[in-house]
Amino acid sequence: MADKILVVGHTYRMVLSDELDNDIYHQLQDMLRAYNRRTATRMEPPEAMPLNIRVEDENGRLVGGLAALTYWGWLVIKLLVLSDDFRGSGLGQRLIDLAHAEARQRGCRHAQTTTYDFQALDFYLKQGYRIVGELSDYPDGYNYYWLRKDFEADPVNRGHTYDVSEEEGAQ
Repeated sequence: MADKILVVGHTYRMVLSDELDNDIYHQLQDMLRAYNRRTATRMEPPEAMPLNIRVEDENGRLVGGLAALTYWGWLVIKLLVLSDDFRGSGLGQRLIDLAHAEARQRGCRHAQTTTYDFQALDFYLKQGYRIVGELSDYPDGYNYYWLRKDFEADPVNRGHTYDVSEEEGAQ
């Protein structure tokens, strides 16, 4: 579809398009960030630090992992996935424990992630996460969840502690 001019005002016009223009997107993102800096003075731009853990089989083939960021005292898990052969093996538990331990060492007090009901909702709930938001029928028949965990509220941490240097095969 070609761009359509929807509304023309005295000092503006609105243009509808079905194509993503990365330049426009980044300009809008910059405008929002500038507004945030002016109005939310405690909301400094984050110095996000990646926290990534990959899992490889004995042949060096990638079989899963975790991708996250740490900033503002939060561990933000973007994804955690294991291939079907490794699901239910306890490896997901080890991944999340390792990520939590590293996040705490970085000064994080909380963790957050999102998931669908058919993905890892039960897994995260077992790890002490709680639902803080739900979007029903996204898409139809499925629910999308926002989850949070407060590390201070988990004093026992299920007895799991990990030192990366002690992990088998750590270099």
